Amino acid sequence: MSDNGIIGRDGLLGLTERRYKVVEIGEKRIRIQSLTELEKARLENKTIMRRSQRLDKDEMDLVRQRLIAACVVDQKGERLFGVGDMEALGRVDGWYIAHLYRECREHVGLDEGELEELVKNSAETSAVSSPDSSQEPSSTP
Repeated sequence: MSDNGIIGRDGLLGLTERRYKVVEIGEKRIRIQSLTELEKARLENKTIMRRSQRLDKDEMDLVRQRLIAACVVDQKGERLFGVGDMEALGRVDGWYIAHLYRECREHVGLDEGELEELVKNSAETSAVSSPDSSQEPSSTP
């Protein structure tokens, strides 16, 4: 660190220690962790995954569950949920998921609606870039 308190290259690259936070949702206490920039980018990429130049709707439906699964950990810092838990997380009371999602989103540094905006932009881009999009039936009467 320099004399004026500004960190240099090595200081910034050294910011690799995970941050943890215990959040209270209702009467439940849940421990969440931060994500590395690489983990965050991979989560964003999974959110806008495409099949045949179109947004994968199943992926779009899992935005909240994916973030929660990446962030919720036990006392040892081990993730509690994996890919196979998405359907089970989808059955949890929506109030808890909404609050936990908000806490995770803020803790990892995502702006409100950022993942949803990625999904929306991906859907618009897919529709425009799809080679056969002009041949699809219109949804308007």
